[in-house]
Amino acid sequence: MKDGDITLHEYFTISAHGIVHVFSNKYRKLFENKMSKEAESGDNIFGDRPQKMNDNVSTEFVSLSEWMHESTMFNIITKLPFFKNFITGKIFNIWRLNVRYRIYCKRRKDLVNKVFFAKPQFSNHLLEINKLMFDYHREKTVSIPSKNFDQDDFKSV
Repeated sequence: MKDGDITLHEYFTISAHGIVHVFSNKYRKLFENKMSKEAESGDNIFGDRPQKMNDNVSTEFVSLSEWMHESTMFNIITKLPFFKNFITGKIFNIWRLNVRYRIYCKRRKDLVNKVFFAKPQFSNHLLEINKLMFDYHREKTVSIPSKNFDQDDFKSV
């Protein structure tokens, strides 16, 4: 293996004054998107602006004190239960929703295959039967006058 065969697309160099992030064109588009969002918000979350060394490589410098502060804040935040369990909770929620959707699809398919009144061949006949049942329900079969009856009077009716 020759020295020219090794390609480092991204690496960090730490010195007594700070950290230098060196990255190639492969990561430039991602970094420029972050920088454009930073410029819109007015915050400088990446330290100094990246400096172009040549057309293929860019660098970013963050002072050591700023890096230590960000590292400490990151460690504190990741110990909070919400942030500590966020990724596992998100993955579990996606899994749960997928399982629910699969069950829904299976039950929908079973309904289409098994429930006879959902089939178009039966729907017209079921509507007719429903109409007839409604008509029979409205018909009065026994006419009972609306008055209070004694037991003897009721027997005579």
